[in-house]
Amino acid sequence: MSDQLVVMKSSELKKMISDSVKEALDNTKPQRYAEHEEPIPMSVVINSKRYGSRNTMQKYRDQIMAEGNDPVIFKKQGSRYYMYLDRFRDWFMKQKDIHEEKLKIDPRLRG
Repeated sequence: MSDQLVVMKSSELKKMISDSVKEALDNTKPQRYAEHEEPIPMSVVINSKRYGSRNTMQKYRDQIMAEGNDPVIFKKQGSRYYMYLDRFRDWFMKQKDIHEEKLKIDPRLRG
């Protein structure tokens, strides 16, 4: 075997790396949701107080259901609501990032 030298621009290398990372993440996302199919009762999440009070969680639920997200985050069985926690975390972190970007533009929104 002979050693070969490959020469390319750093921008091309960065693009190749970012494309391969995006492809790998796209392949794992459906698997990650499939692993945790068990929905959790919303009351359990509310009692943990990790994402806020009961009213805050109801506000999030109403907002998510109004958006009509593709992956179902909340589902209703009888009179109880159940949620897929991993999908909710993804949505919650996306909302948090959006809020931080808005604060960079207008710091008066803090509060």
